[in-house]
Amino acid sequence: MRPLGEAGPLIVCLDTSGSMMGQREVLSKALVVECVRQAHRQNRPCYLYAFSGMGDLKEIELDMSQAGLREVLTFLRSSFGGGTYLEDALARTAERLEEPAWRNA
Repeated sequence: MRPLGEAGPLIVCLDTSGSMMGQREVLSKALVVECVRQAHRQNRPCYLYAFSGMGDLKEIELDMSQAGLREVLTFLRSSFGGGTYLEDALARTAERLEEPAWRNA
């Protein structure tokens, strides 16, 4: 456990299914950009999952370099469309939370 008040790493799951297309997706990606920006500013590790239908899962660990931030923006430009299948993203998140560096996410 981290001490009270100490910020741990951040894990973000982003729904890019068809139901999120348009304004919902733009807003959710803007929120992700702000989460990533804050994690970068606070020097907190950050991992992103983008998901949609079964088997549609992309993931990226934020590299705190300028190139890493550009990679995140490229990552956020993509979408899957299609249905919504949250289970893969949740399973990968649960696996990541078992890793010592991510336990306090």
